[in-house]
Amino acid sequence: MRLFSTMTLALAWIGSALAEPKVTFINQDNKHRTIVFTPSVPHKEIKPLRVPAHQEITQSFPHGWIGNWWSVTDGKPWIPGMLGEVTFNGYMGLTFFDVSAIVNDRDTSGVKMMWPRKSASVTSGCDVFSCGNEYTYPDEVQTKATNEDHLMCSLGDGVSPVYPRGAKKWKKEARRQGEKEEVVVVKPSSKPKPSAVPTTPAKEQEQEGFSSGGENTYNGDNDNLYRYRRHRYYRPGNLGE
Repeated sequence: MRLFSTMTLALAWIGSALAEPKVTFINQDNKHRTIVFTPSVPHKEIKPLRVPAHQEITQSFPHGWIGNWWSVTDGKPWIPGMLGEVTFNGYMGLTFFDVSAIVNDRDTSGVKMMWPRKSASVTSGCDVFSCGNEYTYPDEVQTKATNEDHLMCSLGDGVSPVYPRGAKKWKKEARRQGEKEEVVVVKPSSKPKPSAVPTTPAKEQEQEGFSSGGENTYNGDNDNLYRYRRHRYYRPGNLGE
């Protein structure tokens, strides 16, 4: 019986590890948008994704995908704006993500915020830029991490609906939004409010097995930018590596 339970848990873990990561894009206003994806070499190309006004569309990604995306509004030039950046199944199986203003900080109608779907425990980005919770300079410590592989990404004007999306709770909140015709923001009661500074002090990061700094330096190669960030801010510390 114990062996059966162990095998069941192992198979569940393997299934979870091989599951496709996802991002749900939430278009918050009455403008149609297209999401343009840019993978890091050698990761798979992903076709542009159409997100109609006031709609939610979920995009699946290959296991371990690294890259970014930006949003273009119908009728506007296809110029990169605020970036959503992600590393799926990274160090220790974590998902690393951030909203970056490095390429074009004048974009006020594209990518707004990102957060983990189930817990909404940590966010990156702003409804109104700049709020200090976005990636602005290459050496900032703004990359966030989660053990979830399904992220949410808000687009356009509105108040990002940052709350945990368990099945029943999400349906209840969706009904409430429809009745009141407004976005209901429910903060997780057991989680601290995300701040504009790293949520874990450097000393605590080292205790948890992470350390700042490191041998890796950013060389200006956009394809390696996320790898640089991941290793610089989340590289192994006292884990024997």
